[in-house]
Amino acid sequence: MSKIFKPLVIFILLAYLLIPLIITIIYSFSSSWTFSVLPDSLTLKWYIQLFSDPEFLMAIARTVFLATVTVILSLAVIVPTIFAIAIYFPKLMKYINLIIIFCYSLPGVISVMSLSEAYNSIGVPKMILLFGSYVVGTLPLMTLGTTNSLRSINAKELIESAEILGASKLESFTKIILPNISNGVISSALFIFSGLFANMLL
Repeated sequence: MSKIFKPLVIFILLAYLLIPLIITIIYSFSSSWTFSVLPDSLTLKWYIQLFSDPEFLMAIARTVFLATVTVILSLAVIVPTIFAIAIYFPKLMKYINLIIIFCYSLPGVISVMSLSEAYNSIGVPKMILLFGSYVVGTLPLMTLGTTNSLRSINAKELIESAEILGASKLESFTKIILPNISNGVISSALFIFSGLFANMLL
């Protein structure tokens, strides 16, 4: 019975997830689709019209730029910080978890508008505030991905072994820890990029 039940459940879940997506894709190619099971005819007119719109192309370019820079900043700032806290200052992780809760309570667009009002008098560019707000917003996913990866490889023992063999803290992090946690960090980065791309079409 279980041999039939598990594949059936997987099939139902896949159908639930994929059928709306497939229908949406087919609808995007249809010239009209009203009272029939299938579209009356297929066309590329809507895609040609969409990608001929300069405002849409500029919006896509800005979104890709903002999402890419945010992910790079998140990787450069959050990953080393979480590594240092998790390995050398584990008692501070409770404060990181508290900050993560705050990140979920305030959307990035609202925070950047609030920050722009607060820092407008000293002339901080809004673009910097936007990047800062979204980097902070990436803290939950990047922290979870980094800490879970560190736990899975027993990072503290690896660091201690590397230092006993003469490696510096920087060498231990760049040459031993980073290659071993790269899968988890890259997965977090991809999730962050897709979330930013979906929310920041400007």
